[in-house]
This record gives sequence, structure tokens and C-alpha cells, in this order.
Amino acid sequence: MSSDFDINFGPWINYGKGDKTNQIGDKMEELVSMSWSPFNGCDYAQVFIFCMAYAVAKGLPPNKPPGSGGSMPASAFKSEMRNFMKAVAIADEGDLDIITKPKEVVKICEGYAYAGFLEVWDTIKNRNSAISAEMIIDSILHEIESEHTSK
Repeated sequence: MSSDFDINFGPWINYGKGDKTNQIGDKMEELVSMSWSPFNGCDYAQVFIFCMAYAVAKGLPPNKPPGSGGSMPASAFKSEMRNFMKAVAIADEGDLDIITKPKEVVKICEGYAYAGFLEVWDTIKNRNSAISAEMIIDSILHEIESEHTSK
């Protein structure tokens, strides 16, 4: 049985493709298609969720992506991804009621994904060549864990 949130998940999701200065659309395409990327062969939604989680874990403030139109259809986000998005929105708002407002959940998550995207892209693109594409995600996660442990 689907929840109302899943039925009304909303409009297309904006990941910042409208940001022509930083060429987000081109960089997203690189992440999912280039052999140097650990996201090679993944879809945009997977990159979006990772960047969203990265920004939350790093304590980055959400940053509204430019443009008013979305770049990914809501159908790109599987149920598990939507659950992650709900959890981020609850943590951000401090209110469980937010999950009854799917458009607000999407806006919150767009802000976090956009806030984390350029750091994630830069870390992956400009990593030490000794770190393989397969190991870069582990390296990013270890860095975040180390930051949290040192606080």
C-alpha cells in the first residue's frame, strides 16, 4: 500500500541544472557516465541522494538550486530514496508533520543535494589518482566519520 506521500510525490525535482555558472548539468552527466566516477552507470537520483546525505552529514546549510523547473521526474526516486528524503526533512524541520507536505520535503532535499553537489563532484573529480573510483566513496565517508569523531 502506498502512502499519500508516494502518490503525490510532486513535480520534477530540481538538482541545480539551471546553474549555468557551475555547469551542474554537465557535471552530473560526467558523474554518471565517466569511468573515473564511482557513480558511473548510476542514475541522477542516486547521485542526488548521495549529495543530499553528504550535505547533511557535513552540516552544510541547504542552498536552493537555481531555476524553477525540475530536472528529474519524481518517478526516478524509489520508495527507499523517498524514505531517506522524509528523514532529512524531519531532521531539518524538527517536526514529523513535514512528511505530510511532499512539496516541502522535496524543496528541503533539493537544497541539501545542491549544497553538497559541487563538493562531491570536486572531491571525486580531483581526487588523488592513487584512490580508485571504487574507493572514493569509502574515502568520503571515512572523512565525514573522522570529522564527527573529532568533534
